[in-house]
Amino acid sequence: RLSAAAAAAAAAGVAAAASVLTKRYDVLDVKAGIRRLEVHTQRLAATQARRERARERLHQLLQSQEVRTRQLQELQAQAVTLCREERRADAAAQALQAGRMAEK
Repeated sequence: RLSAAAAAAAAAGVAAAASVLTKRYDVLDVKAGIRRLEVHTQRLAATQARRERARERLHQLLQSQEVRTRQLQELQAQAVTLCREERRADAAAQALQAGRMAEK
């Protein structure tokens, strides 16, 4: 049988050991929390980098689309000009044909 003093000493030893273990687990918990935070920060940085690359690509595509739109508008204007010139040429050809017919 343990005396009261021995029991108190044993209880104090258990309490001290428990305190050390608790502190150690607290440190491990903090370290694990820091690691989780580091992983989260890395993932966030990677996500932000992907978002920035996507934003740059979208900007490039929009600029490319604007260039294509301008080119299309220029081609449409050229087509209109060519149609007018073709109508004038047709009218001139018809007038020339009518003039030849009148000479005969």
